[in-house]
Amino acid sequence: MMRYKCLLLIGPALVLFVGSASAQVYSSPVRVTNTPAQWVPTRDTDHPARSPFRKNFQLTIQGNNSAGDILTVPQGFRLVIETVTASVEVPAGEKVKLFFTSTVTSNGTPVASTTYIPAFFQGTFGGNDTFYTDQPMRVYVDPSGFTLSMSVVKTTANGTGFADITISGYLVPLP
Repeated sequence: MMRYKCLLLIGPALVLFVGSASAQVYSSPVRVTNTPAQWVPTRDTDHPARSPFRKNFQLTIQGNNSAGDILTVPQGFRLVIETVTASVEVPAGEKVKLFFTSTVTSNGTPVASTTYIPAFFQGTFGGNDTFYTDQPMRVYVDPSGFTLSMSVVKTTANGTGFADITISGYLVPLP
């Protein structure tokens, strides 16, 4: 019985103590005191070194393939590719394959790799079959003296195809 009396006395005191430690809630908004001529400094505190990157290019597919060196990563930076978007038109009945070759440095040695990108048939428009892709990814490309090369291959050498490709991501400084 004595134990329950102690709880009855300590319980309300504990509620008062915990209740008084809660955070204050303010109803007034935060005000920025810069003049209209001054910009408000902001930064990405999670990823302060990221610099946005976007490159659009077109390839003409003569014969059954087309390849193009599309960019060289600047010295001192690594390119992180996050999305590849493409629209490819080829003569009706053709199929396509998209891929790019990139280089990343591993243990001080440049290593080339190929990344394949799925392209999905959308329909036949004006006598051409159209394929689209919007592929999220994370591919690292280093400034190892090699260029990023994009390739589009179609099933036959008949006719001409066209590809409109956009690569987006960001550049980060190398350590």
